[in-house]
Amino acid sequence: MRFMTRTVLIGALGMGPGLSFANPVDPATILLIAEYAVEAVKLISNIPTTAATSGASASFALTDSQGNPASLFAADKLYRGTAGATAAVDVNSHVFGSTATAQGSTSWSASFQVTQPGLSGIYLGWAPSGSVSVYSNFNATATAQVSADLGLNGQGLDSASIQRSVSTFTSDRSDSGALAGGKTFVFENSPKVGDVYTVTGSLTSYAHAFGAAGSGEASASGAVGWTLVPFLLPRLTVASSVSSPQSIATPTTGAFPSARPFFGIAATFANPSSKDLTVTGVDFDLYELDAGEGSGNDLIGHYTFGFGAGDTLLVPAGQTLYHVFSTPITLTADLLNATIDTATDLAHLDLATRGRFSYRDNLGFTDTVAFSNVPEPASACLALLGLGVLGGFGRRRRQG
Repeated sequence: MRFMTRTVLIGALGMGPGLSFANPVDPATILLIAEYAVEAVKLISNIPTTAATSGASASFALTDSQGNPASLFAADKLYRGTAGATAAVDVNSHVFGSTATAQGSTSWSASFQVTQPGLSGIYLGWAPSGSVSVYSNFNATATAQVSADLGLNGQGLDSASIQRSVSTFTSDRSDSGALAGGKTFVFENSPKVGDVYTVTGSLTSYAHAFGAAGSGEASASGAVGWTLVPFLLPRLTVASSVSSPQSIATPTTGAFPSARPFFGIAATFANPSSKDLTVTGVDFDLYELDAGEGSGNDLIGHYTFGFGAGDTLLVPAGQTLYHVFSTPITLTADLLNATIDTATDLAHLDLATRGRFSYRDNLGFTDTVAFSNVPEPASACLALLGLGVLGGFGRRRRQG
């Protein structure tokens, strides 16, 4: 009996070798059960599945150039801050029209009061970073945006904003991009003790996906780091007058037959600051002096020289240096002869300069310092008066 039962079971499963038995279950019942099973699967599949997540944060810290905590708003101290935001959505549905949206945003505001006198200005740099990506069988969008503003005593100074967005509108498409850029604000505005700078900003990440009998995904993330540096721009001075005017003897014929060179400018620099300074160029006017005679000094030309790596002058902190800069200029015979308009010019031409040296410190802040060995009109008149007095004194001596 056990053997017959086992054989019937095997045959019912279609596994018996050449055996055939009637199915005890009605075929109509089996078909009905199968149809219910299919409908159950469809019902479960039609339940839309969506997910949306977002987050945002911001933090601030005041540190010095070595990353140690700082407590004063002073030169060369670094104020650093970071902020971030994320958003992500996921849609998985067989129902047309299922959507999911997420947004993460944060904003920040920090104020700093000037406590050190004599500051030259303030530097603010910020750089965003992040990414956006989308995939959808129909429609998805992801956007990341960051903005920053700088104010002084309640008034806006400058602002900037950067945004990156990607989207898909057709089936089975994906796209991605990076949030990048940044800006540097430099205000050489001589802030006073008690002035209040304010840094404000915002960062938003947005993601949206639309499920059209399929799936959609979108994500956006962004971060921003910024640095605030009050700076003291060291001042370079020309400690003594630029070298005496160069003198070129006028030919006895009273005219120059050929060109003559003007070789360079010499000066003594003093750097009383605590930072090394580098002289990087010069911009000047070249004159032929008439010592108060005729119609005044003759302007020969305007010249600009940027010094290369081997020609710049480093003036160490607390030191004074004398240096001659090569500024080769060819003065044509016509140009020289055009300046001969006084009795003194028939004997020699005296060349002098007036202009500005350019210099910078190791942080890249730049400035200029003026120089001149062109006598002011009053000085020229005094010199001429002195010559007249000496001439009169000489005549009296001869008469005596």
